[in-house]
Amino acid sequence: MIDLRLLACLALLVAVLNPLAAEPATRTPSAFKARGNEPGWTLEISAERLSLSLDYGRREIEAERPTPVRTDGTEVYPLPEHDLSIHISEHPCNDSMTGMPYPRTVVLEIEDRRLSGCGGEPSTLLEGDEWTVRALAGEPLPDEVSVTIDFLENDRVAGSSGCNRFMGGYALTGEGLSFGQIAGTRMACPELQMQTEQRFLGLLQEVTRFEIPSENELLLITSEDKRIEAER
Repeated sequence: MIDLRLLACLALLVAVLNPLAAEPATRTPSAFKARGNEPGWTLEISAERLSLSLDYGRREIEAERPTPVRTDGTEVYPLPEHDLSIHISEHPCNDSMTGMPYPRTVVLEIEDRRLSGCGGEPSTLLEGDEWTVRALAGEPLPDEVSVTIDFLENDRVAGSSGCNRFMGGYALTGEGLSFGQIAGTRMACPELQMQTEQRFLGLLQEVTRFEIPSENELLLITSEDKRIEAER
């Protein structure tokens, strides 16, 4: 285990001698949550406080949010008074029970134990640049048909369904991803575009979860394992 007292001293020294140098180590949002399984634990980090529940709630740790040290792309929060260090990296993580993707991998080193889990908001993996659909249920889209998906703020989604523009809502729960009622424009298009649009919207309504195989790849997956494959 890392020498926690040395790590805490280094964090304080960096912040005092060069406040600007400490700024890159504050990438974890001021409101951050993480969790892990077997044994179950939860972590909440606010702008000023840190709260950790261990062993399915049988042990609680409350502390001031320490100054993190950034090393090799990972933020380390040292709490030597609890024989604890919290490591938060920007590598995506899948929940070991539900498979839900999360943007951060979290490791707790406490006493002689090492516990792993996931943190951050899954929606941040979906939001950002627009996704371009490449295949529906294993069949590549025709070159002349464009299908896109854009995940927006407030759990909204929009894009091109092959012929028309569509819009609607989506929901992320601890179990997966689903799409609500989808509305769209009503233009008529060539038959190939209309058929693609019908297949896409039908699959979209059946989606139950998603995966992020790599930073620029998205899989929307139905309960029957049919997939909408997209990239950006």
